[in-house]
Amino acid sequence: MSYLHKYFGAINAALESTEVTRNGTPVKLAAALDQLITLSQEVKSNRGTKYFCGNGASAAMASHFALDWLKAADLKAIAFNDPVSLTAVANDVSFEQVFSLPLSRLAEKKDLVVTISSSGNSPSVVAAIAEAHRLRVPCVTFSGFRPDNQSRQNGDLNFYVPCRTYGVAESCHQILLHAWLDHYLRLSEWS
Repeated sequence: MSYLHKYFGAINAALESTEVTRNGTPVKLAAALDQLITLSQEVKSNRGTKYFCGNGASAAMASHFALDWLKAADLKAIAFNDPVSLTAVANDVSFEQVFSLPLSRLAEKKDLVVTISSSGNSPSVVAAIAEAHRLRVPCVTFSGFRPDNQSRQNGDLNFYVPCRTYGVAESCHQILLHAWLDHYLRLSEWS
């Protein structure tokens, strides 16, 4: 079997093994996707905003999906990835607060915070989750690597992809994020 077939197999296995918890209780993946749709409908009907947080490749996904939700789903969405804001907060306050500081100024109970972190332990992402809890804003997390990562332990609805490498974690997170949006928009490849 070629490397490529093994790689595709690893991604498929990780997706099929994705574990979801809601406040510590296991949830079936299909039911969790339905819960994401309900959360999105609530955000839209309450005129709330989705805030996406992630570092590195996860930041790129955060920007990608904030734009897609804004453009395709007509839902207010933003990613905190502006270089001026990031560097100002990192320099003047701390890098750990690059997401939690703007959340503290902008987020409301009608909103939704979405974090993306391969390790689930990025300090800036963990701080964003803590700020969402402080503000009583629901928080959805996408994480990988270790099952006891902080994102998974502290978010409200948590998608954990059991894997060891960034490529598999990031690929799976992107697929799950696309599935969420496409399901919300009632799009399918197979119809």
